[in-house]
Order: sequence, then structure tokens, then C-alpha cells
Amino acid sequence: MAPHASYTATKIAVPAEYTNSGSIDYDWRTFEVNSDIGNSAGYFGWTTSVNPTNTVQITGYPGDKPNYEMWLAGKQVQEIYPHYIDYDVDTAAGQSGAPVYMGQFRQVVAIHSRGNSTVNSGKKAEKGIMWWITVENLPIRK
Repeated sequence: MAPHASYTATKIAVPAEYTNSGSIDYDWRTFEVNSDIGNSAGYFGWTTSVNPTNTVQITGYPGDKPNYEMWLAGKQVQEIYPHYIDYDVDTAAGQSGAPVYMGQFRQVVAIHSRGNSTVNSGKKAEKGIMWWITVENLPIRK
């Protein structure tokens, strides 16, 4: 399947904590594109409310797939910690920074940050991170 369209990033933001230390706690970026595609394709919201009965999904570009194909995978949340959640969703290198979201609500609950053969984890969508994304770096357009 061909991509919906191609867009150019007009603004890219990286947390200073990642630039300064390389910490995986801040291994994510945001970008704005030269289009209002969200008006027709839709937008994600975010929530701090997640529990082990939720199914989450990750959409991204796994590095082990050919031709930069976008893939979707989803499974149940396994464990919830103060700043991370673990989930049993199959991911691969290159998917760090992808949204972890409850598909039926299109609400981001975490930002995928790491994984191994038994579990994958994401930084929870906490108020500080969402403030950084939506207010300080990529203000939401009305």
C-alpha cells in the first residue's frame, strides 16, 4: 500500500535532556509537517489513565521491515510503573518515539522507548511531557 502522501518536517524538537545526556528517559522527538493533514486524517489525544486491562497499539516503521513500511501491532498492557508502562506489543529497532495508544480512543498513553525479546516499554504520557510537546514546542493549532 502506498503512503497517504509525503510531507516535509518544518519544525523538529528534541528534549535538551536527551541532547545533553543521551538518556533513554528522553529518547523521543516531535515534529511538525508542512500540512494540515490532521484536519482530514485526524489527531491523537493523550491520557494519563491506563490500566493492565487496556489493549495498546503502536504504529511505526520497524527497522526490520523492507522499504520503510508502516506497521501496526497491538496487545495488552502488562505492568504499570510510576513513569513507564510495559506491554506485550511486538516492536523492532527504529520504533522508539512511536506513540503507544489505545486505538479505540486514539489516546496516547506512552511514547515507545525500549524493548527486548520479552517486553517492550514506553515513557508514560505524563503532564510534563505533554506540556513540552503541545505548549512549549508544537502548539496545537485550532
